[in-house]
Amino acid sequence: MSNYIFGTSLSYIDYLQARSFENSLKMEVSQQSRAIIASNEQLQLKHISVSTSSNQVMSEGFEGLSFDLKRLNEGVAELTAAFDWGFSELLAKMGQVNDALADLIRLTKTPAQTWAYEQFEIAREAFRKRLYPEALEYLARAINGFASNTGYKLEYRFHYLLGTIRLGGFKNSSKDVVDLGAAESAFLATARYSRGAQPGEAGRAMLAAGWAAYCQGKMEEAKEYTNQAISLSPGLGEAYFQLAKVQMHMGEVANALTPLQRAIELDRLYSIKAASDGDFLAHQDKLDDLLARLRDESQQKAEAMLRSVRQELESAEAFIVAEYSLKNYTNTADAKHVLDEAHSAARSKTYFGSLDCIEMCERATIKLHEAISDFVRRARAANQSKIDEVDQRLNRVSNGDLATDSVGYFFLGSVLLGVIICCVQCNSMLSMTPTNSLATCGELIATIFYASVFCAMVTFIIHFVRKDNILRNGRREKERLTAIDSDLAKSSR
Repeated sequence: MSNYIFGTSLSYIDYLQARSFENSLKMEVSQQSRAIIASNEQLQLKHISVSTSSNQVMSEGFEGLSFDLKRLNEGVAELTAAFDWGFSELLAKMGQVNDALADLIRLTKTPAQTWAYEQFEIAREAFRKRLYPEALEYLARAINGFASNTGYKLEYRFHYLLGTIRLGGFKNSSKDVVDLGAAESAFLATARYSRGAQPGEAGRAMLAAGWAAYCQGKMEEAKEYTNQAISLSPGLGEAYFQLAKVQMHMGEVANALTPLQRAIELDRLYSIKAASDGDFLAHQDKLDDLLARLRDESQQKAEAMLRSVRQELESAEAFIVAEYSLKNYTNTADAKHVLDEAHSAARSKTYFGSLDCIEMCERATIKLHEAISDFVRRARAANQSKIDEVDQRLNRVSNGDLATDSVGYFFLGSVLLGVIICCVQCNSMLSMTPTNSLATCGELIATIFYASVFCAMVTFIIHFVRKDNILRNGRREKERLTAIDSDLAKSSR
């Protein structure tokens, strides 16, 4: 088996054994490609360290990169750009292949199927302990049966684990175990039995079958299998990358650029993976052209978003509804901070920098909208408090409580003043006309009565005029505040 992976003379087995002791996934990327893709700091944020210690590598225009393998094993749910087929055991951690035995037995309908799942569980335990020959033995029993037990050939999980073991890896490189042809067949069987109910599992299986075919030099089959993987699982970035790799190897460079671009759009780290892969490096000028185009397109998008978010930020800071100003009720410091970081990322003029800028602009927009929402919430609360005060004042006036207010006191004072004035007048009149005092007193009583009635009428007129004025002004104020509340509500949409 010649090694088609990196264009060396190593066999596939030799390649696996040579890498088995390493604790990191090492790559070599041209300085030109790396300059387009990302700065050293941006790579480090993705847990990729840059090594410049090798003078030979540097003199040839390449830089050494390494990905921490501990990161590769943390929370694996799907194949990503950080995946390497040398870690094929990770396949067994994905999807429903690793379902608990109790859950699997619940699916069984016959004792023979239950027995087959028990053999599968023993095989998985042997696999976890790296007892690969024993794992193969029990998988054969689960699939084909043993003694009087018939096995269960239709369970795709059995074939999936069989293919994983036969594919080999950095921890599984024995010539007695690794068999690319057997791996290809096992993964094809997996896809056949899972295609209807589990298309995602079938997609990964076809991808793995494509890799097994590629490593055997069967390029047409590798391309066909990988195309089927994309059809079954359109979001599988590794499938687009592998299709591009196979097509690059076959010299179909123009066709390879389309799936490679799709892979990079799904996961930016595929740009690094491609820049370190021998099949792509054979056409580095085309690869760099694609990377440069993606960088320029993302740079234009990033700059446009920067301008848009900055304008939105300026508009928000100047946002005033009536007496309510955004600056007085909240602040946009968080949005400004993220936007400053976005501006710094864009200045790097790299693909990763532009993507970071776009992501940060989106975050800044979210924080800005949160600030606006906070302003609207606070301003509406303050405005509602004013509306409640107006309502309370209107209710007091409407319910007649005004009579006990200043007008009521004015009314009583007016009556009392009228009585006092009349008494003074009566005393004056009596002193001037001591005779016929009875008639004079009658006139005085009448004067007192009419004076009191006059004062009461004046008081009530003042009372109702003032009440009407208070009610009218209160209603106008409430209408104004209600309109402000409506404007604030609209501003949050």
